[in-house]
Amino acid sequence: MKVVLDTNIIVADFQMTGSTFTVFLEKLDAAGHSHFILEIVIDEAANKFRERLIEAEEELNRGAKKIRRLVGESAKVELNNLDIPHLVEEYRKKLIANLEKSAFTSRRRVFHPRVFHDEIIDRCLRRRKPFSADGRVGYRDTLIWYNLLWIAETYAGGEPIAFITNNVQDFANESVALHPDLQQDLLEKGLDVNSIVIYSNLSAFVSEQISGQFERLDELITNLNLNQIDDFDFPLTTIEVLNEELQERQLVKIEKVLPLECLDPVLKSVKDIESYTVKDARRIDGMSHTTTLLSAELIAICEVSFHVSKATSIFWQRQNLDIVSIADLDSPYNEIVAKIKIPFSLTLSFHEDPTDISLQDADILITP
Repeated sequence: MKVVLDTNIIVADFQMTGSTFTVFLEKLDAAGHSHFILEIVIDEAANKFRERLIEAEEELNRGAKKIRRLVGESAKVELNNLDIPHLVEEYRKKLIANLEKSAFTSRRRVFHPRVFHDEIIDRCLRRRKPFSADGRVGYRDTLIWYNLLWIAETYAGGEPIAFITNNVQDFANESVALHPDLQQDLLEKGLDVNSIVIYSNLSAFVSEQISGQFERLDELITNLNLNQIDDFDFPLTTIEVLNEELQERQLVKIEKVLPLECLDPVLKSVKDIESYTVKDARRIDGMSHTTTLLSAELIAICEVSFHVSKATSIFWQRQNLDIVSIADLDSPYNEIVAKIKIPFSLTLSFHEDPTDISLQDADILITP
């Protein structure tokens, strides 16, 4: 397959040091795939890196000032003044070097698409995907789409292109099939509607197209499902990992499990796991170390917060919700904190010790 990464895949692991990215970079070529690296994705990832650096520096400096206020000016707490342009430039070079590790013999850089602005404006005004329903969002996604069309026309030769993106809603329908607007674009160029295949995260692609070629660990799967590994409680460890990673990395869109009336939803924490099933486990020998990738599905009891209008607040209190608290905000809204069940699919990994497990990807399985 021809493989293209969206920016959000890189942003979820800026340094590409997670196990899933390691397997992707080291094994893509051997699995018979090629990698097309989009210039716009490099630009976007470097800009996101700059924004995150600025946020982190501001947060660090606020902390330093707070410590000074607490302990006095004599405290040796230095404010930071990072050379952000230099750090961004260094990151960009490292990003390109990392991406070029994959499919070493069959990779290509794809520069910004040659498309007239009147064509993009027409697409925006007609609200064609990847533009949003109001036409305000989607310019960069549209440039990525034109890159994908060009690759399909120029290089695919009947071989499908795998586009890996967390931003599924702007390219596909609920079943992760390509949106009809985009299918029409392919047909107009004489291409099959299945020329471009969407993967909703990197783990889904690695599991289907790379790790399936490696050893399946049936005994480990059985022991994990029975929770019978010495000194290792799989559900408890998974709760800890989810609480460490989910909110910080923004891997899931919690609004998928709440009605549209629930505004500004936030996944606050995972409280418990009602049930789980480890579906697959593969040992993958890499250049740097051996990685075991686990695929699991579970139902988690999660604490979430959301805002609802005060006019409907009583209605929400009468629903079959395990409400933790209701806060009266200084606005037309109340904040509700409630416990709800959320079905997840997860990709986890470890190297030698299963107790040192880490989260690679997560997604919500269904929309109620």
